[in-house]
Amino acid sequence: MDRFISLLSVGISLGCVYALVALGFVVIYKATGVINFAQGDMVTLGAYIAFWAVVQQGLPTVAGYVVAVVAMFFAGVALERVTTAPLRGRSIHVIVIATLGAGLAIRAGIGLWQGSRPQNLPTPLGLRTLDIGGAAIPLQNALIVVVTAVVVTGLMVAFSRTQFGRQVRALAADGEAARSGRASSCRGCR
Repeated sequence: MDRFISLLSVGISLGCVYALVALGFVVIYKATGVINFAQGDMVTLGAYIAFWAVVQQGLPTVAGYVVAVVAMFFAGVALERVTTAPLRGRSIHVIVIATLGAGLAIRAGIGLWQGSRPQNLPTPLGLRTLDIGGAAIPLQNALIVVVTAVVVTGLMVAFSRTQFGRQVRALAADGEAARSGRASSCRGCR
């Protein structure tokens, strides 16, 4: 039974990581109407920046993660300015291909910078575990589940109950109307 609980814990936490990556796809799609094929590569870039900050530069784990989040903010803005902004008004296919190309460029850049060997990123919780049903569950797995629940709930509330969320949905539904101030007529945005 303890093996089942341990494997279930790993499966749930890995599923939560995939859910967070998918949530990034959803947020970008809702905001821009574009499926960003560079999203997975951006997540990988964030992990490698955190690895660089924590392991290679010796920053404390949480500080290294903060560095990675700030760096990824700027990387996301740069990606939008390079792949999406110059192509506004073009076919959606052109923009999607641009994001695919950007993803390939990011992947190649990571390979040149860090090599192709997988790396281990330290967790902020260390190797502490919870004992559940005789199975030693890494506390990191519980943190992943809690963070995922908080992020998903927060985004659901933000998109459904705030003015900002309504504006983002209106922009995705009809960008031209949203920019001109006629977004109040957008169906499904309330």
